[in-house]
Amino acid sequence: MDLVSEVDIRLATIADAPAIAPFHLACWHAAYSGLVPQDFLDHLDRQDRAQRWRERLGAPHDTTFIAVVAETIVGLATVGPSAEQPPLPATELRSLYVDAGHHGTGLAHRLVGLAVADRAASLWVFEENARARAFYARTGWRPTGQRRIDRGTRIAELQLARGSVG
Repeated sequence: MDLVSEVDIRLATIADAPAIAPFHLACWHAAYSGLVPQDFLDHLDRQDRAQRWRERLGAPHDTTFIAVVAETIVGLATVGPSAEQPPLPATELRSLYVDAGHHGTGLAHRLVGLAVADRAASLWVFEENARARAFYARTGWRPTGQRRIDRGTRIAELQLARGSVG
């Protein structure tokens, strides 16, 4: 069965926030259990996430694509202007999540292709997230040498970029 051909990818709207929130939470628990402090994961709240997604989807410069199968979200990617000063590159992939049942199907590649296209871009990834770092390395993202501590989780992140950064 070709899972990718069954997937419809479209722009998300504020009305999608209530459906994105539980998907996002499930992805966090699946991807970050054992990496992010369990206390942090245990205190993630669906209503808070829904409100954050309403705010994010209402932001004028961010764009979120969602991948849907039979009215169920199975992936998402958000892109917007870099928050870094100076922005180098100017575009940032803010989030990329794919349901574990769609890992290895090419869905993440499709989402990044739509969100970032051929623009130079950067992203932040948890330093210890080997699976994500391997995916990004295979798809042309390289470390910039920048490192920071995520405000919420207190976990080290690395900045990656692809395309021309200068």
